[in-house]
Amino acid sequence: GSHVVYTINPSANVVTVSGTQTNEYTGNGIGVDYQADGTNSVKVTIAKATSNTDGKAASLTGILLTSGDFKIVDDSGSDVTATNVGNYRIVLTDAGLNKIKNALGSNYDISQASDKYGKLTITPAAKINIHYVDVTGIANSTDYASQGKTIGSQDKTVTNDPNADF
Repeated sequence: GSHVVYTINPSANVVTVSGTQTNEYTGNGIGVDYQADGTNSVKVTIAKATSNTDGKAASLTGILLTSGDFKIVDDSGSDVTATNVGNYRIVLTDAGLNKIKNALGSNYDISQASDKYGKLTITPAAKINIHYVDVTGIANSTDYASQGKTIGSQDKTVTNDPNADF
């Protein structure tokens, strides 16, 4: 008798992180705050790889990811601390990707999309208006001006600088 050998290859699927988390500038590093419902958070999806024409699509149902399963990287993929105003990339950590791989098992070949990522946007801090009066308690009055001294403005606007001097 003759035999036929079938080789079943793992179904190639790609995990994609997308969506945006937005935080206001605080002067401190901001981390990923993952919310499974997508509220001000990145989202994670999975789909068959482009080359996967006949394999099964995997599902992330029941796989519980946490904020610690993500990291913030720069445009070259290097880990960074997100402190300053701007945009940063959010991707899965190796441990986060392995959590998905382990949950799905060996019937799937899972990779993370290299050209797509979530985004962390740090926006400028709110403006703070500060009203000041000199030590004599006189705020640009005619009496004060007659002494040859003036206070140009009583309001100062400070933007994005927690260390501003007055």
